[in-house]
Amino acid sequence: MKKIYVISFLLLITLTAYAQLNGTGYYRVKNVGTGNYISLENNKFDYSTVIATAGNGAKHMFSYTMLFVKIADDYGVPAALSCAGAYLKTDIHMVDDSACELPSTIIYLKQNSDDNYDIQGQSTGLVQLTTGEYVTSNINCTFNNLFATVKKVSGTGASTMYRVSEKLTGTGAVPSYNISKTITIGTEDFLDEGGSFGMTENYSSSNAKHKWYIEPVTALNVNPSFSYGGKWYATYYTAFPYTIGGNIQSAYAVANIGEDGTVEIEAIEGSVPACTPVLLECSSKTGNYIVPEGAPTVVASSATPSTSYTGANLLKGTFFCNTDGTMYFDKYTGASVGTQGTTTTNGASFDANNKIDVDEKGKPQKYVLGITASGKLGFVKPDETVTAMPANKAWLEYTGTAELVLPIEAETTLAGDVNRDGSQTIADVTALVNIILGKATESDNYDMKAADVNNDGSRSIADVTALVNIILGKTQ
Repeated sequence: MKKIYVISFLLLITLTAYAQLNGTGYYRVKNVGTGNYISLENNKFDYSTVIATAGNGAKHMFSYTMLFVKIADDYGVPAALSCAGAYLKTDIHMVDDSACELPSTIIYLKQNSDDNYDIQGQSTGLVQLTTGEYVTSNINCTFNNLFATVKKVSGTGASTMYRVSEKLTGTGAVPSYNISKTITIGTEDFLDEGGSFGMTENYSSSNAKHKWYIEPVTALNVNPSFSYGGKWYATYYTAFPYTIGGNIQSAYAVANIGEDGTVEIEAIEGSVPACTPVLLECSSKTGNYIVPEGAPTVVASSATPSTSYTGANLLKGTFFCNTDGTMYFDKYTGASVGTQGTTTTNGASFDANNKIDVDEKGKPQKYVLGITASGKLGFVKPDETVTAMPANKAWLEYTGTAELVLPIEAETTLAGDVNRDGSQTIADVTALVNIILGKATESDNYDMKAADVNNDGSRSIADVTALVNIILGKTQ
């Protein structure tokens, strides 16, 4: 039983790979063999189900007096590992995030001692998930202080490679027989199984898929989704507090929705608190980032994370967008099966769905950021095919009929009028070149939006060409 529980810990431990020798802080964990990053996609792991799977397997073959002796044999361990593996693949994905844009890949490594770490991310953590009791009329199991171990195996600097593992240990008792044992079954290592997160007891120092790079996080890039009024916008929701940087100009909360549908916004001063859904306003499509600061919020899987933001905010958010559906496991083998079954066969199950009804009768309707029917930036109903809100995004709940419009007016920017003199001349070309070469200063007061002549979200030689064509009358 314990082994099974510990394995559930292993799942979480994968995140711990980011726990490099620099100690407590934010990291990303990248697999050496595949280049994929560990991404926390859900928080459905349930150690009680895993333990029950192992327990039923052991019970099937052995008496309660032998449970903690035989758990490492035939039925118990394989069943628990299989069940834990299914949970892990639902909770943890391997993703290509070379652009460093996914909050789900940001891991907070909280050092316990030496090479031991608690791994935290997306409002949950390894220790939180693996701490607790599993009690029946015959068996008591207690788990706590299950930390991941991260050890350097080779390389130096940014090329340092790590081995991430978990020692499977637990304590249990059979009260009716006055039996109490502490059991250490073995060590599980994390690996990338061809695009899926996995665990193995057979670590290979020659297999790159068993090794990890641990990259410190100094910033997370933000890719805004909508352009309006000369600026770019995105909604955002993370479990960690952060400051905005680069071309992100403001973070807004939604303070109120007027009777006419006007969405009233209020700028958040200073850093954005953890678990605070916001609207981000950017001056460009590129060059936008946030900087994580402080520890993330960690709560029980059944709890709703709260924010320390004290102002009014009608925005809602979610960390996960999982729609895998209910999964069932055979109690004796741990193998996945298609139906619930009977109490003596495949009765163990869990619901992997994280669906949020977007238009259910009798409940508030959900609206996401978009362009309204009148062509303005606001909040609109999701496409009818959407069955869950996007991860790390924000939305509004609204039961009215008015169009939800943000109080943002379109700017009247003359493309190419970089120096703001009302015309497009060779002086603007000079100003644009200075911007591209990094020679522009704040005192120049250049119009950065006008400098993006071709409106591709950046300022480059392509904009110089477009501006010259405008001056020569070769384009509209």
